Amino acid sequence: MKYIYLLLCVLFTIRASAQTPDQFWQKRCEFKSDTKGIAAKYTIPCSWTAEKNKGNAIKTLQYEIDDDNGVISTISIKQPEKKMTPERMDEIIKKDAELKDKSAKRLWARKIKIDGKDCLEVAIKAKKSVLMMKVFVYTVQYVIPQGDQSVHLSYAIIGQDDKKALQRFNEYKTLFYNLANATDFVD
Repeated sequence: MKYIYLLLCVLFTIRASAQTPDQFWQKRCEFKSDTKGIAAKYTIPCSWTAEKNKGNAIKTLQYEIDDDNGVISTISIKQPEKKMTPERMDEIIKKDAELKDKSAKRLWARKIKIDGKDCLEVAIKAKKSVLMMKVFVYTVQYVIPQGDQSVHLSYAIIGQDDKKALQRFNEYKTLFYNLANATDFVD
């Protein structure tokens, strides 16, 4: 009997750890950052694990959804070559996707508002080789102008099976938008 109880506890724990996008939204944490003169409050799911930040990243997070797919989120501040104005955003949206990575394909680009500011939402699909494996990466990035700099909120689903990765991306894109939309800049 004690082994059945132990087995049920283990199964419940495994099942309980697999969260849906809605459950992530219910259990979210906020953190504040004042990096490169941009003070902001960001929202992230509490259970996403922080990774070592590289380059311009303020925070890099990851979460394994299931055996086949994972989420990577990066918050960074960049200095664009050209200032990100509403006109520049329109130019990027209308311009046929000229991506540096030839394995990547732009899925959509549009202008939206975050914290009352015009920003750019761009989604990309890419096929990458990682440790002798092929993986599919579906990314949505929010580019929010802040003076001469821009804040980049990137959310990606990574998986070995293209159809499963796309399915997860479609399940999570509302969560990604809500996390980006919860960003609050302190002027």
